[in-house]
Amino acid sequence: MKTIEDKLQSLPAEIKTALNAVAKKLETAGASNGVWTKTIKKALMKVGNDHGYVVCTSGVPKADWGEWLYDMCWLKHKKDKVYDIPALLLFKGDISIAIKIY
Repeated sequence: MKTIEDKLQSLPAEIKTALNAVAKKLETAGASNGVWTKTIKKALMKVGNDHGYVVCTSGVPKADWGEWLYDMCWLKHKKDKVYDIPALLLFKGDISIAIKIY
């Protein structure tokens, strides 16, 4: 069974794989910034959900919650207390993305 640390160590590679798949799909399509942002959010939401995180973001159907402090964050909580926030994501208009993994 993987430990929490093992799972967190795999996140950067999984995020990179998800982002590369988005780029491969959209780079020649002439997609707008909005399409890129929504597609990236969907791909990263799946990675977060696959790891059991609540995904907070806007503009994407089936997100667990709306935006919470950042454009997207993954968290775990019990009752009213957040106890784990492994990833915070901030999207910029020029399709750049800042990701902080804790």
